[in-house]
Amino acid sequence: MTHRPVPVPERMVALPRSIPLREAHVNWGNAPAAWLADGVAGEVVLRDDLARALAHGLGDHPLASIARTDVPEEDPAGAEPAGPRRGATALGWTLVPPEGDQRWIFRVPVDVAPNRALAERAMARLLPPAAFDVLREMGGFAAGRGAAVLAVGGLVRDLAVGLPFQEMDLDLLVEGDAIALARAWGRTRGYAVRAHPAFGTAKCSAAGAIEVDLASMRYERYAAPGALPTVAPGTLVDDLHRRDFTANALALRLSPEHFGAVVDPFDGWGDLERRILRPHHPLSFVDDPTRLLRSARYRARLGLVADAGHERARELALAARAIDRVSGSRLFADLTRILVELDPVAPLALLAGEGVVRAVHPALHGWLTGVDRLRRVREVQATWPEPLAAVDAAIPSLAALAWEADADSILQVRRRLAPPGRAGGRLELEVPRARAIAEKLADHEAVRPSVAYKLLHDLPGALLVTIAALGGAGAASAVRRFVETSRHVAISTSGDDLRALGFEPGPVFGRIQARLRTARLDGEVHDRESELALVRREFLAVD
Repeated sequence: MTHRPVPVPERMVALPRSIPLREAHVNWGNAPAAWLADGVAGEVVLRDDLARALAHGLGDHPLASIARTDVPEEDPAGAEPAGPRRGATALGWTLVPPEGDQRWIFRVPVDVAPNRALAERAMARLLPPAAFDVLREMGGFAAGRGAAVLAVGGLVRDLAVGLPFQEMDLDLLVEGDAIALARAWGRTRGYAVRAHPAFGTAKCSAAGAIEVDLASMRYERYAAPGALPTVAPGTLVDDLHRRDFTANALALRLSPEHFGAVVDPFDGWGDLERRILRPHHPLSFVDDPTRLLRSARYRARLGLVADAGHERARELALAARAIDRVSGSRLFADLTRILVELDPVAPLALLAGEGVVRAVHPALHGWLTGVDRLRRVREVQATWPEPLAAVDAAIPSLAALAWEADADSILQVRRRLAPPGRAGGRLELEVPRARAIAEKLADHEAVRPSVAYKLLHDLPGALLVTIAALGGAGAASAVRRFVETSRHVAISTSGDDLRALGFEPGPVFGRIQARLRTARLDGEVHDRESELALVRREFLAVD
C-alpha cells in the first residue's frame, strides 16, 4: 500500500509531554497535531483527540496521556511507512520524519481494498454449516439487489486465527440501507425482522435458525465517558474504526465475486499475528470502559498481550474514573460473558491485577478469592445433564465468587451491577439459601430422598448447579440423585381413584398426593396397589 500526501505536509507544534491538556489547548495554535518535544520519538497528539479529551473533562491530565505511537512515518515522496504496520490507525494521519527540529504531518487516504483473504475451504471447516450457508446466501442476495454486505466482528477475528466460530448469530455490515435489505431477506427467507431505525440496524431471526444482525455503516461519537454513542451515517473506515480493537476491525466481503476477501485498514490481522491487542485510540476506554472487560476476555481466550497504547488508555480511563459512569447493567452484561467462558479465571485475574475489578466495585474485588470455586462450577456445568437458560448461565459462577461473602457485600455488588431477573432481584437471598441447603445435604446418606426433594424441587437449574458444585461431596451426590432420579418419580394414583374411594376434590387431594410422593421417593410404596393401601390406611380413618 503506497501512501500519497494529500495535501502538502503541515507543520506540527512542539509541546512538553507533562503539560496539562487544558494548557496545551491554549498553547496549541492552529496545527493539526503536536509532537512531544521531551518525549520519545514518534509520540504524537492529534487535535481531535485533545478536543475529545477536554469534552470528557480530562483537562488536568498530562498531554502524554493521549499521545499516539501508531502514526506511520514515511518520506514526503510517498514511500512505504517505516516499521511493520501498514495500517493508519490515526485515520489517515502520517508523519514525515524530522528535519532538524521540525516535524510535519499530512493526511493520506486510508486504503480499504482487500489485502488479505480467507480460503473458502477453511471457512467451511471453521463455521457451522448453517452459518456458512447464510453468509453465502446473504452475499448473493445483497449483490442481486445492488448492495454489498460484509461480515464483521468476532467471526472474522476467529477465522483469522483459525478458531472455530460457535456463536448462533452473525454480525453483517451493509453498504447501503441495512433495514431495507433485512426486510427483503426476511420476506424471502421467512425470517422475522426487528428494525431499529435510530441506529440503522435490524435483526433477522427464525426458530432454530442462525440469527443475523445487519447494520448500515456508521460513525460514532461519545459525548461523555461511559455514555452510549451518538451515531450518524459513515463509511466503511468509520465503521471499522468505531470498534473496540484493531483485531475486531476486520471485514469479510461476501459478494460472490469477492467472497472471502478481507478488508483490514488498521492492520488488525497483523496485530493478531504479533499476538497483541491494540485499541484504536488513546480515549478508547474512556469512551467505553466496558471495553476493558472485553479486552481481558479476548487476551485470555486468544493468548494476546496488551500493547503500550492499550496500557496508557487503561490508565487514563481508571484515572478518569470512567467506569463510575457506566450503568451496572452494561457492566454485568460483559462480566457475564467472562463468567461463561471456558476459562473465566484467566480474564478475571487480568482484570484484578490491572485494577479494573476494584474500579467496578471494591467488594467485587474481594470476591476474587473464590476463583478456585469458579473452576469447580465450570467443571460441573460442563457435565450437567440439562442446559441452563441463557439468562441463568452465569448465576452459578457469580454465586461461586459470592459463596463466602457476607450479605452486605452481596447487596452492594448487586446494586452496582443491577443484574436482571433472578440474579438481580434475589442474589443476596439465593446465595445464603444455597449455602443453607448444602449444609442440610452434607450427609446425603442420612438424608431421605423425600427430604432432599422438598429442599430442591422448587430451585432453578442455576442454583442446583451451584449447590452441586460448591456444597461438598454429600450435597453434590444428593443433587445428582434428585436431578437424575427423584425429580422424575411419579405416583400412580389418580384423582379418579381418590373419588372412587369416596374423597371429594379439594385440599385433601393435595395432601394425599404429597404423602404418596414421599412414600414413593423413600421406597414405602412401589405401585398403584400399594399406594391405594397406604391411602386407605392413613387417610380413610381420618377423613
